Parts: sequence; C-alpha cells; structure tokens
Amino acid sequence: ALAAAMQNNWQDAGELCKQVLDDHPTNAAMQFVALKYRAPALGFIGYQGANRARLDEALWEGRRAVSVFPRTGEPLQNVAGAYAAIGNAVAFMVGRDLIRDDEWPTLFPEGIAALKKAVELDPEDQQARKHLGVLYSAAPVAKGYGAKVKGL
Repeated sequence: ALAAAMQNNWQDAGELCKQVLDDHPTNAAMQFVALKYRAPALGFIGYQGANRARLDEALWEGRRAVSVFPRTGEPLQNVAGAYAAIGNAVAFMVGRDLIRDDEWPTLFPEGIAALKKAVELDPEDQQARKHLGVLYSAAPVAKGYGAKVKGL
C-alpha cells in the first residue's frame, strides 16, 4: 500500500489499506498507518471522479487516523499527513463544488484548521500548503455561507 501511494496509484493504495483495516489490526500503529494512507487515497479518487461519497470517506478516515494516533507512540510529525488528508478532502469538495450550502460553516473551518495543523507539524508539506491556499481563496464564498474562521 505504501509503495502504491508513493507511485500515486491511489486506487491500489486505498484498496490495500482497506484490506489491512478489514483485518481489524490490534496494533494502533498499524491501524494509524493504514488510515493515514487510505484517507488521501480516497480523497484523490474522490476528487478525480467528483465522487462525494469517496470524499466523505476520506474525511472520515482522516479523522479516525487522528483519533487513533495518540495510542501509537509515534513522533508527532507523523500525524501531519492525517491532518492534511482531512483538509484535502474539504479542499477537494470545495474545488469540485461538492460541498453543500449548510456544510460551509462546519467543514470549511475544519479544513482550514486541519491544513494549518499539517503545515505546523510538517512545514515541508507542499501539498498541504497548496490546499490551504485553495481554501483561503474560497474564504469569501465560505463567509457568504456563514463560515467563521479566525484570522479571515
């Protein structure tokens, strides 16, 4: 799965990570890694196909990865990718115009916060920076739908 992700083969990466998760690993680090790579895989698949269901799954898996992380004993920087996956899923929803009007007040701030956290933990993550820019560019629209983000 990791090799597939490194080659941007998101379909295979997502499926292989799902196989790991379907085996219900008891090791929190194993579960975290599978979730951490499955979330962006689903996000890219969802973006490419304008598939809202896949983007919702990406968001869910990213959130799960963040929640599992404290039990792993991994260095804090390792969770940056999970935060990025959450923010990317929101940015993909915005970019593909798949975000519903009533979701702007909650999803938009969550996406901004997640990407800021990803950049804070891994300042070299150019994808997180790019998607943060995408969300910042959508701030006027988000505000029109009632989203409130500190500093915007």
